Amino acid sequence: MANLKRAGEAGAVDTAASIAQFKEQIAALNDMMRQVGGNAAVNSGSTDPADPLNSPYILYVNPYIGSDQFVGGSYNSFEENSSASQEDILAARLKRIELQRLECGYSPQRPFKTINRAALEAAMITSKAYCTDSGARTDLVSIILAPGAHTVHNNPGRSSTSIGPWATSRDLSTNDLIAFNPAGDGGLILPRGVSLCGPDLRKTVIRPSYVPANVDELADYSNRGAIFKVTGTGYFFGFTLRDCIGEQRSHHLLDSFQFIDEREGDATRNELTNFYAKVASALGVSANLSATLLVPRLQEYQIVGPIDSSNAPTEGWDTTASASPYIFNCSVRSNYGLGGLFMDGDEVGGLKSCVTANFTGVSLQKDMSCWQKFSAGNWTTVSSYADYINTDPDNIRMNPRRLSRHISAVNNAVIQEVSVFAIGQGCHHFTDNGGEITITNSNSNFGGCCAISTGYKSYSFPQDKNWSTKRVRVPLNPGEKEGNVTQVYLGVTVNNTNEITDTIYLQNDLTPGDVDANNPKILEDKSYSLRAETYVWIENPRGIDYCAKLDSNA
Repeated sequence: MANLKRAGEAGAVDTAASIAQFKEQIAALNDMMRQVGGNAAVNSGSTDPADPLNSPYILYVNPYIGSDQFVGGSYNSFEENSSASQEDILAARLKRIELQRLECGYSPQRPFKTINRAALEAAMITSKAYCTDSGARTDLVSIILAPGAHTVHNNPGRSSTSIGPWATSRDLSTNDLIAFNPAGDGGLILPRGVSLCGPDLRKTVIRPSYVPANVDELADYSNRGAIFKVTGTGYFFGFTLRDCIGEQRSHHLLDSFQFIDEREGDATRNELTNFYAKVASALGVSANLSATLLVPRLQEYQIVGPIDSSNAPTEGWDTTASASPYIFNCSVRSNYGLGGLFMDGDEVGGLKSCVTANFTGVSLQKDMSCWQKFSAGNWTTVSSYADYINTDPDNIRMNPRRLSRHISAVNNAVIQEVSVFAIGQGCHHFTDNGGEITITNSNSNFGGCCAISTGYKSYSFPQDKNWSTKRVRVPLNPGEKEGNVTQVYLGVTVNNTNEITDTIYLQNDLTPGDVDANNPKILEDKSYSLRAETYVWIENPRGIDYCAKLDSNA
């Protein structure tokens, strides 16, 4: 049995002393490739069906060995006859080998370098011109991350949707990738419900390249930023989000996950539409993309179905066409207040829902500009870490306008969480303007406040309307109730009873109780107890009332 030799070793292909040795090495290599690749057919040209070695839906990212090279065009463009079934036609198209699949991104051995490049590839995979009749069936892309430190370039992107057309080969720069981000607050768009999965929660680390300015949060949350902008049906698993390298300042305005902002009926808030317009402008020709498919799909921003505030349920409400983004088995580990989920229902349609489980957030705040102490009747800025440590905990708080949060649902968004653990944030769970969070098997440890809810829902559910109030019952003030005083005769006081010395003496000792010798039996029989340090009053109709504390041996 032949072993494959390393280059330079005796008997290797490059040092073979004889034709026999050379053939032996080639045969061994062929057999090994057959074990890895099976009986794949990868012939070039349009007349041969392809049987590729990799999947069209799985992309790989490894920052250490990856490449963000873009290559356009097809290596094999075999098409079934028009008389074939739609299933056979689609199967052949999905096996078409694009030149990009021969370059990088589609195998762990030659992956992409950045998540940004993989997300861009996902938009292209799902928008190929030859899949126009079956585009919706191609929203199945998963991005697999290698263990290591990944940087997401989440900086604000290009404001114009016009990007000069790329040639069929381009080595992408960081600025090339950032251009596709939303112009306002940045964030990496994960289109078509693309999923992002790491193999090791602890060893797969994601850091942002951009943090919003260290300023107060605006009342409408419009100055918040995100690492990831997610779409319907996305799934996110097995990685840890950490602070931006080199930014030792507050991340309180940066969230790990937000909805994509594609507001129905609002042409000014169309991040997804602009993203696809940029893709069409830069890559439409060189990547052979369809203008028909390079638009937002309803399932990306209508989560889960066409539910609205009309409160008039229709059959269309009962659907699983889309699905909530699902964050599972992820972590946040931050020194500067990085947020977890911030889901704004105004940014998407439908149920506006998100699901999360096993999402642990450990988010401390070492930026002293976010802390305040109460001094001389006012909240003032903490001057230093020593000042923070030495201040009475009852007199210190996180600035309400610079509050870090883990799970937030605003403007009628709905978050279902299970086994979510929040540690260190200024507020662990937050809702505003009708946002809802259902919390199961979760913990809040340390930090500021477990939960804060403000504002009101913009509409009422049917069960909350069309009713009238008949009466309101409130607890009675005991001080207003008559006949609730029981008079108990204890005995006769002696003459030296004195209101100044707070001492009252009885002529005769009280009989000790059967259960407690320090409790008078006359009170024990009435189920009363007068413990040490409690008061006894004597009403004096001729003058000042007397009162005194009971001795420990009353």
